[in-house]
Amino acid sequence: MDIIHGPHGPATGKICDGASVGVLVLDDLDRVLVGTRADGAGVAPIAGHVFDAHPGYVEAAHAEVAEEAAMTVVPGTLVLVGGGHRLNRCARGDGPDGPGHHWQIYTARAIGTPRSADAKLGALHWADRAELEALMQRTLARARGRVTDPDWAAAPGIEPVWCRWILTAGLADIDRDELAEIDRTVDVNEDAEEPGWRPCRCYGEGCEQCDDTGVISP
Repeated sequence: MDIIHGPHGPATGKICDGASVGVLVLDDLDRVLVGTRADGAGVAPIAGHVFDAHPGYVEAAHAEVAEEAAMTVVPGTLVLVGGGHRLNRCARGDGPDGPGHHWQIYTARAIGTPRSADAKLGALHWADRAELEALMQRTLARARGRVTDPDWAAAPGIEPVWCRWILTAGLADIDRDELAEIDRTVDVNEDAEEPGWRPCRCYGEGCEQCDDTGVISP
């Protein structure tokens, strides 16, 4: 089975900066704003590159919410909840550090009615814990080779890189061994004989093995 990720290869005209910001926009019921990615990677919250058009992660978070959902982040609600380096491929090609992105993940509240404001993320809707967990199980089935490419295109699960971030934010639950199966479809350097970055078994809580980073470098 192919590694699950979005398209990569020839540059799209923009250069990957190797940095990604993700924003878990929450409503009053703590549901997460998600949409279906146009590149086929799956269902995902709001995300985007950082330094191509913004001075930092916080500014990029505000901008991506506006660009992808036509909403405005409520001042003071942006909270950093996770992050780390992931080897998810990029449609723009590899970044300055090779495959993958240095992520920072935030939760936020926003005002306005969500609507798909650009072509990257469609079918925006609020997903509760039960839906997120069901979509993560779909992603797990894909990782196990039980979902074909056409079936995934017709009914995708959560974009694999996002499963860990949703779990880290406490917005859904999944068995840790199942999460590790999904992570292996993301955090493998296809150009090397051995895996690159891999998640630590502390699952982001921090320990001596990973030097409190939640990740183990090759």
